[in-house]
Amino acid sequence: MNPSNSNLLYNKNFFKGEKRILFFLISWGSYFIVSYNTMFYFLGILPYSTPLLYSAVFIFPIDLFFLLFNLLQKYETLEGERNEILHRILTLNIDSNQNKRYLKSKLNSINTEETLANLEFWMRESKPYLDEKLDLEIASMAIGLTVQQTSELLNSKLGVSFRSYLNSFRITEAKKILKENPETSILSVAYTTGFGSKTAFNVEFKKSTGMSPLQYRQLGETNN
Repeated sequence: MNPSNSNLLYNKNFFKGEKRILFFLISWGSYFIVSYNTMFYFLGILPYSTPLLYSAVFIFPIDLFFLLFNLLQKYETLEGERNEILHRILTLNIDSNQNKRYLKSKLNSINTEETLANLEFWMRESKPYLDEKLDLEIASMAIGLTVQQTSELLNSKLGVSFRSYLNSFRITEAKKILKENPETSILSVAYTTGFGSKTAFNVEFKKSTGMSPLQYRQLGETNN
């Protein structure tokens, strides 16, 4: 992923959260306005108008479409959280023994320092962590290792799981946005930095900093 693609991904994620809210407000706001106007007609408050009388019938399918669209987006978010939980379960055993040497190392023929530097360079220059779908397999392919090798590399050299390593970059990026763009909503910051939901973002951010994203932003404003 080159820098230009990274910027495109950044912008795409930035507007994702805002669009979901905007679609919801516009669709249901329009439906309620039309419904109230129709109700006022039947109460004799408003005069007869064919568009007014039948507008609720025509706008309902549109609202239904937006509702289904939002449900689909929510499903994708929950699917991402489910995959993250599964990943944590699968790596739990590794995390609990991260300070122990592997009984049968898979890194004997690998220059670990150079490979770790390559991974660091890829993460900082291409910013693949902005993509919610980035996982251990994709990262391993990028640096020419197997999933097992990458996992062992991070655990033996840095003492962290891939998920923790990945989230450290996302949290760093989030801190930057929270400081430099105070008008950006917390939801947009979450999606922009690659998190699948605001809840997951809040949990990881507090785990890393000891405070919520909102508290971090307010602290920065106070210091300024």
